[in-house]
Amino acid sequence: MKTALVCLGDLHLTDKPTKHCTVKDVQFLNLQMSLLDKVTKHVKKLSKTHNVAVILPGDIFDHWNASPRVVTQLSNWVTVLYGMGCPTFGTHGQHEVRAHAFSTWKENSYLPLTGVFFFINEVYNFDGVKIAAVPYSPGVEGYLKARDEIGEADVIIWHVSASPNPAPEIAHIRDIPMDSGKVVICGDIHNFQETYKHNDTVFVSQGALLPMNVGEWVSGNKSGMHTVYFEDKKLDRIEWTELTSDLMPTDLYDTRVLLDVELSEEIEKSAENLKERLEQMKKETSISDEALLRMIAGKLDVNPLALDLALDMVRVQ
Repeated sequence: MKTALVCLGDLHLTDKPTKHCTVKDVQFLNLQMSLLDKVTKHVKKLSKTHNVAVILPGDIFDHWNASPRVVTQLSNWVTVLYGMGCPTFGTHGQHEVRAHAFSTWKENSYLPLTGVFFFINEVYNFDGVKIAAVPYSPGVEGYLKARDEIGEADVIIWHVSASPNPAPEIAHIRDIPMDSGKVVICGDIHNFQETYKHNDTVFVSQGALLPMNVGEWVSGNKSGMHTVYFEDKKLDRIEWTELTSDLMPTDLYDTRVLLDVELSEEIEKSAENLKERLEQMKKETSISDEALLRMIAGKLDVNPLALDLALDMVRVQ
């Protein structure tokens, strides 16, 4: 019995990319979908020898109020996969909630239209491999609340930042008491595509489907997917595959924005604004200041330099 889980990162599907993106409006969505077409071909080939499912670990849409065009494109893609016998499993991220009210993912009327199977805090038996999805609330609290319900799961879909060299705000993820032998398929963090093992738990992170801002673009983030193979219900191996598209331009973002000294004042104001919003929101959550700043910045589409400056301000305090 052979099983393959094709794991993607944050899709952030949108027809409204950031202002510094060189691919405008619906053409950006077309670029994203061209990468997902490569996933379809990979699934088709795998399905000849394996039972296959696709995994989406949250931030499927870039905006809470995704446009009908974006929802339809995703739904059509999921339907094609289902026609090949491949279901799509997922959880939500902060981009599926409204104003960081984490329980509002249930109010997102677009999610049921996608065809993605959301089984939050439940265990689903797929070909003998037990899969569970954890809500983003944010990540750590959501996992701890769900532990009893998902204790038997072999695979956990979780929109949480996890890295072998984590930033201070996510270092505690690895300290959570977790049953050994699990595979955690992670979302949220965009800037690395790796797997690593910690205390007999395997963490798998794909990054984002595409770089979503100038900073991610200059960091050299690659588009890709991990395929997690199981044989006789046991983890066999994990393989990384890069995704490419003929629609990808030489420069996806206008990097001149990073060199424009005239933006320095605007960047400083944005950083101060981020810090003010942090002070307003930090009383409502136990998440660290740095993690909360990153979440706020993701919602506001700020210059990456402004986020860096705001992070420096917080660290100095």
